[in-house]
Order: sequence, then C-alpha cells, then structure tokens
Amino acid sequence: MAKNGRRRGSPLRPLMFLGAVGYWVLVRPWHQRWGASEVEAQDEMPGDDLVPNPLLQTTRAVTIAAPPEAIWPWLVQMGYGRAGWYSYDRLEQLMGVGEFAEGGSARRIIPELQDLKPDDLLPAGPDLGWFRVERVDKPRHLVLRATMNPLNAKAYEPGSAPRGAYLDGTWSFKLLPLGGEQTRLIARLRANYRPHVWLSPFVMLVLEPAHFLMERKMLLGIRERVEAGVMEPEG
Repeated sequence: MAKNGRRRGSPLRPLMFLGAVGYWVLVRPWHQRWGASEVEAQDEMPGDDLVPNPLLQTTRAVTIAAPPEAIWPWLVQMGYGRAGWYSYDRLEQLMGVGEFAEGGSARRIIPELQDLKPDDLLPAGPDLGWFRVERVDKPRHLVLRATMNPLNAKAYEPGSAPRGAYLDGTWSFKLLPLGGEQTRLIARLRANYRPHVWLSPFVMLVLEPAHFLMERKMLLGIRERVEAGVMEPEG
C-alpha cells in the first residue's frame, strides 16, 4: 500500500483504456470497410431502404477477375445444407452452421441450387432459422434479410413482432462490372437492434469481429473458386 493509505492504481487500466480507444479509432473502422473504397462504403446499396437509419453498417469488397455472370451462381447457392458459406468449414462445423451438400463448402456450381426467388428461405443453421430472400436481380444483386435474437442467433418468424432482444438486418451483395473481365463483389451488412444500450457492447465486441472474420474469408473463398476456373455447371 502506498503512503498516506492511498492505493496505487492498476497499471492495466490505462492499457485497457488505450486498447479500447485504439480498437474504436483504428481497428473497427478498418474492418467495417475492409477492401472497400470510401466511395463504395458511402454509396447506396440494394436493400438499404429496408433498414433505415441503421445502428450497424459494414461494407466489404474484393475484385474478382471474372464477369458478373461467372460469380452469380456461387452467390445464389450458398447456405446451410446447400453449398456452404465458402468460409472456415471446420469452424462453421464446430459452430453448428457447417452442414454442406458436398461435405464442405462447394467447389463447383450445383445446378439444382441456382433457382433462387424472392421469399425463398436460406437456412442459417440447424435450429437457427434462415435468411429470407428479399430481392434477386441476376446477375447484379442479391438481398437477404434476417430478424433474430442476437444472443442465440435464432430467427423470428417472418412478419412476427419480436419480443425481447432482437437484431433486424439485411445482407446485400452487389456485382459491379469494371470492364476487362473484372468485377467488384461488394457485401453490405446493415442492421438495427434492440435494446441498443446493453446490446451495443456485445454487438461491437463479439458479433462485429466474428462477422468480419467469416465474411472476409467468404469473399476470398468466392474469388478463389471463380478464378480457379470452375465456372460452368456440372451435371
């Protein structure tokens, strides 16, 4: 104990404070728009109107050496029990969202999974609910939406009034041709959640980093598959 009965402050406190400030100022803005330009992060995306004034928005992107028509089939077949999420297969299996049609995230285009329509439901995982298909504009954009309890990832029934904690968000994908057989694949998450006061720390410190890790790997996984030349449906 210090003189005059004063306790010395823990040296961890200023380090924790600096770490929190560093994450908020440097790390969080970086991963919220990983791979995306400032213009892409600010531009309107399909589905933005479904979640006005969001508490959370991320925009991430990759450039793929292929036209939109070659990328589109990989987008529409993703999902639990379908072609997978093109991310960390083993981790997804541990999380319970990694059941795939072919043992792991597909490395080919699956013809029977190509007919995606508005109001179709893409399973998120066993007992976790689904993403509802809101908009499909082949081969330009795909908009998915989910309303779920963020604490257990279970979805609420479409059209139901959520009780208790909930997160309502859209997951949008846009294919922007650049010319010269190159395309920007842009993904945007846009969400509101309640009650936002006590959910905000959980969303920012747990959900946001987890979504970044999985989505980044997914975008890179799609690029790798498309550029590997596996572009035509196989019977």
